[in-house]
Amino acid sequence: MRSIDYRDSDRIVTLLTEDYGKMSAIARGARKSQRRFGGALQPYVLMNAYFRLGRGELAHLERVSVDRSFHEILRSLDAIGAAGAALAVIRERVPDHEPEPAVFDTAVRFLAALNEGAPAEEA
Repeated sequence: MRSIDYRDSDRIVTLLTEDYGKMSAIARGARKSQRRFGGALQPYVLMNAYFRLGRGELAHLERVSVDRSFHEILRSLDAIGAAGAALAVIRERVPDHEPEPAVFDTAVRFLAALNEGAPAEEA
Protein backbone atom coordinates (compact mmCIF):
# COMPACT_ATOMS: atom_id res chain seq x y z
CA MET A 1 0.00 0.00 0.00
CA ARG A 2 2.89 2.34 0.72
CA SER A 3 6.67 2.34 0.71
CA ILE A 4 8.91 4.89 2.45
CA ASP A 5 12.68 5.07 2.11
CA TYR A 6 14.41 4.60 5.46
CA ARG A 7 18.08 5.23 6.17
CA ASP A 8 20.59 4.49 3.42
CA SER A 9 19.30 1.22 2.03
CA ASP A 10 16.07 0.18 3.75
CA ARG A 11 12.37 0.72 3.12
CA ILE A 12 9.42 0.67 5.47
CA VAL A 13 6.40 -0.78 3.73
CA THR A 14 2.75 -0.80 4.73
CA LEU A 15 1.03 -3.98 3.62
CA LEU A 16 -2.58 -5.09 3.57
CA THR A 17 -2.46 -8.84 4.17
CA GLU A 18 -5.19 -11.40 3.98
CA ASP A 19 -4.20 -13.16 7.22
CA TYR A 20 -2.69 -10.40 9.38
CA GLY A 21 -4.57 -7.30 8.28
CA LYS A 22 -2.75 -4.01 7.80
CA MET A 23 0.83 -4.07 8.99
CA SER A 24 4.14 -2.30 8.58
CA ALA A 25 7.43 -4.05 7.90
CA ILE A 26 11.02 -3.08 7.34
CA ALA A 27 12.66 -4.35 4.17
CA ARG A 28 16.37 -4.25 4.94
CA GLY A 29 18.55 -3.50 1.92
CA ALA A 30 15.53 -3.04 -0.37
CA ARG A 31 16.91 0.14 -1.93
CA LYS A 32 20.27 -1.39 -2.85
CA SER A 33 19.53 -5.02 -3.72
CA GLN A 34 16.99 -6.15 -6.31
CA ARG A 35 17.62 -9.83 -5.58
CA ARG A 36 15.33 -10.30 -2.57
CA PHE A 37 12.57 -7.87 -3.42
CA GLY A 38 12.83 -7.06 -7.14
CA GLY A 39 9.86 -5.02 -8.34
CA ALA A 40 7.48 -6.48 -5.78
CA LEU A 41 7.65 -3.38 -3.57
CA GLN A 42 6.36 -1.18 -6.38
CA PRO A 43 2.83 0.25 -6.23
CA TYR A 44 -0.14 -1.93 -7.16
CA VAL A 45 1.41 -5.38 -6.75
CA LEU A 46 -0.27 -8.39 -5.17
CA MET A 47 2.53 -10.38 -3.58
CA ASN A 48 3.32 -13.27 -1.32
CA ALA A 49 5.24 -11.75 1.58
CA TYR A 50 7.46 -13.77 3.87
CA PHE A 51 8.20 -11.98 7.11
CA ARG A 52 8.98 -12.55 10.73
CA LEU A 53 7.27 -10.66 13.46
CA GLY A 54 9.51 -8.52 15.62
CA ARG A 55 9.17 -7.32 19.17
CA GLY A 56 8.15 -3.83 18.13
CA GLU A 57 5.64 -2.43 15.67
CA LEU A 58 7.58 -3.44 12.56
CA ALA A 59 7.78 -6.92 11.11
CA HIS A 60 10.93 -7.88 9.20
CA LEU A 61 10.22 -8.53 5.53
CA GLU A 62 12.47 -11.41 4.47
CA ARG A 63 11.46 -11.91 0.83
CA VAL A 64 8.53 -11.47 -1.53
CA SER A 65 7.27 -12.99 -4.74
CA VAL A 66 4.89 -11.30 -7.15
CA ASP A 67 1.52 -13.00 -7.49
CA ARG A 68 -0.03 -10.39 -9.77
CA SER A 69 0.92 -6.93 -10.95
CA PHE A 70 -1.68 -4.26 -11.61
CA HIS A 71 0.82 -2.23 -13.66
CA GLU A 72 -1.74 -1.01 -16.21
CA ILE A 73 -3.06 1.33 -13.51
CA LEU A 74 0.11 3.38 -13.99
CA ARG A 75 -0.96 4.20 -17.57
CA SER A 76 -3.93 6.31 -16.48
CA LEU A 77 -3.90 9.33 -14.20
CA ASP A 78 -7.55 8.68 -13.34
CA ALA A 79 -6.77 5.09 -12.35
CA ILE A 80 -3.75 6.21 -10.30
CA GLY A 81 -5.94 8.75 -8.49
CA ALA A 82 -8.71 6.23 -7.81
CA ALA A 83 -6.30 3.55 -6.59
CA GLY A 84 -4.41 6.03 -4.42
CA ALA A 85 -7.60 7.35 -2.86
CA ALA A 86 -8.90 3.85 -2.11
CA LEU A 87 -5.62 2.76 -0.53
CA ALA A 88 -5.44 5.96 1.52
CA VAL A 89 -8.90 5.23 2.96
CA ILE A 90 -7.81 1.69 3.80
CA ARG A 91 -4.61 2.94 5.47
CA GLU A 92 -6.60 5.40 7.58
CA ARG A 93 -9.62 3.27 8.45
CA VAL A 94 -8.39 -0.31 8.79
CA PRO A 95 -6.85 -1.02 12.21
CA ASP A 96 -3.37 -2.52 12.41
CA HIS A 97 -2.98 -6.28 12.88
CA GLU A 98 -6.68 -7.11 12.54
CA PRO A 99 -7.52 -9.36 9.59
CA GLU A 100 -10.20 -7.88 7.35
CA PRO A 101 -10.72 -10.50 4.62
CA ALA A 102 -13.63 -8.62 3.04
CA VAL A 103 -11.55 -5.42 2.78
CA PHE A 104 -8.61 -7.37 1.34
CA ASP A 105 -10.82 -9.10 -1.28
CA THR A 106 -12.56 -5.85 -2.20
CA ALA A 107 -9.22 -4.04 -2.59
CA VAL A 108 -7.86 -6.76 -4.88
CA ARG A 109 -11.04 -6.77 -7.00
CA PHE A 110 -10.99 -2.96 -7.19
CA LEU A 111 -7.35 -2.87 -8.33
CA ALA A 112 -8.06 -5.62 -10.87
CA ALA A 113 -11.00 -3.66 -12.28
CA LEU A 114 -8.92 -0.49 -12.54
CA ASN A 115 -6.11 -2.46 -14.14
CA GLU A 116 -8.39 -3.96 -16.79
CA GLY A 117 -10.15 -0.69 -17.55
CA ALA A 118 -7.21 1.69 -17.38
CA PRO A 119 -6.53 2.90 -20.95
CA ALA A 120 -3.26 4.63 -21.74
CA GLU A 121 -3.38 8.41 -21.40
CA GLU A 122 -3.64 10.14 -24.73
CA ALA A 123 -0.76 12.45 -25.48
